Amino acid sequence: MKVEDRFWSKVDIRGPDECWNWNASSSHRGGGYGSFWIDGKIVYSHRFAWILTNGDIPDGLWVLHKVECHNKGCCNPNHLYLGTNSDNQKDSIENGTCFFSNNRLLGEKASNSKLTEKQVREFLFSHFFEGISTKEIAKNYKVTRQALDGILEGKCWKEVFKDFKKEYRIY
Repeated sequence: MKVEDRFWSKVDIRGPDECWNWNASSSHRGGGYGSFWIDGKIVYSHRFAWILTNGDIPDGLWVLHKVECHNKGCCNPNHLYLGTNSDNQKDSIENGTCFFSNNRLLGEKASNSKLTEKQVREFLFSHFFEGISTKEIAKNYKVTRQALDGILEGKCWKEVFKDFKKEYRIY
C-alpha cells in the first residue's frame, strides 16, 4: 500500500469545511495530535496532511490549525495554514490555551490540567489578599511558578481570573 493511501485510510474524510479527524494513535491519551509512523520516525498527522497536499514545510514555519477549527486531531488541509512559532503562541492565547512547555487547554477540561477552578481561585485569593508568594503557592499545589505566573499574566484560566478581578474589584 502506498504511504499516501495508508495515511488517508486513517482519516475520517468529510465535507471540505468539516474537521477530518485522525482515527489512529495520538500524541497524548485523550486526544492530542495524530501520530503517523513513516520512514522510521513519527510525524504529526496534520503536518503530513499538509505535506501531502501542499508540499514541504519551509524551515522555520509550523503547520497550524485555523482558529475556528482548533482541533488537534484534524487533518483537513482547508483547516491548516503555515505560520511561525509566534503565530502559534498568539493563536494559543486567542483559543484559550496555555503555552509553557506544551499546549494546554484552558481549564479543567484539559487532560493535562494540574489545577481545578477552585484551586485557581484559592491561589488568586492567597496571592492578592494573604500576600503568599507564587513560589510558596506553587510548592503547595505541586505546579511550577511559571504556571501561576501564566494565570496572573492572563495566559491561562483567563475567564476565571477576569471573574475573580471583577468580584473582588481588582483593577
